[in-house]
Amino acid sequence: MDFDLNLPKFLADNFEFTINGVKPTTFYLGSTTPVAANPGQLEVQVKLFGLIPVRHMTVSVVPEIRVIPGGQAIGVMVESEGVMVVGRSAIVDEKGIRHNPAAEAGVELGDVLIKVNGQKVETESQVRDIINKLGQDGKSLDMELRDRHSKEIYKTRIKPIYCNETKRYRIGLFVRDSTAGVGTMTFFDPQTKSYGALGHIISDIDTCQPINLDRGKIVAARIEGIRIGRKGQPGEKMGVFRGENDISGTITKNTNCGIFGKLNKAPKNIYGNGTVPVAMAGEVKEGPARFIQF
Repeated sequence: MDFDLNLPKFLADNFEFTINGVKPTTFYLGSTTPVAANPGQLEVQVKLFGLIPVRHMTVSVVPEIRVIPGGQAIGVMVESEGVMVVGRSAIVDEKGIRHNPAAEAGVELGDVLIKVNGQKVETESQVRDIINKLGQDGKSLDMELRDRHSKEIYKTRIKPIYCNETKRYRIGLFVRDSTAGVGTMTFFDPQTKSYGALGHIISDIDTCQPINLDRGKIVAARIEGIRIGRKGQPGEKMGVFRGENDISGTITKNTNCGIFGKLNKAPKNIYGNGTVPVAMAGEVKEGPARFIQF
């Protein structure tokens, strides 16, 4: 346990701590390091000079987590919930008149199309076929979308227009249902078979909007090259997927801190045979760092 009060040492050394459930029960800062026998919540009494009550607080004791460091190259394949709107285009009908029914209905780039006429949509081809079929039948589309800004669901009705160029009915949208790329695994927890990777959220390349994860998986990858980053243009890893022999798992979360999920088996520990402890947020301090090459 660490009780750094950010006070001058001559004053901090006079605070007495009393915690039932640790050994020793009573201690002063710097005199000893208390150890909790079991995880849980503990009541802490703080007294100045061991006499004057200063603070009463509750602390949570969590078990130590140990993980296998990552560093392995992985291929990432993500399928979004619904299909994301990544572009809009005008439709030229048989009379040469230009239309953009989706834009007129208020659909914006980054919005996610979830349902059409009550039917859940999952792929680009499915959306294309539904629009064309309803257009041939002379019917409008009742669409449910998630707004890119508020994340709330909204509904709109759009009538498909026959496109003279593509010879099918369209509404003036380009959508995407999946994305793929390569990245780096951060850690693997052998106790839970959980992993973390990337260290950032996966966003759509065109709209820069985070992808609402429906399902995804990771496999082993081989890095073929590095594109050096420049001002206004981030760097990029270039690689190929190697398949599921070495690394195979699911993606369950796409967050600002990276992607997380489960692996089917433990990956090869490229640093050795042991695990390393995970520091709590309050334990991370500025200082020297060590880079491991392999």
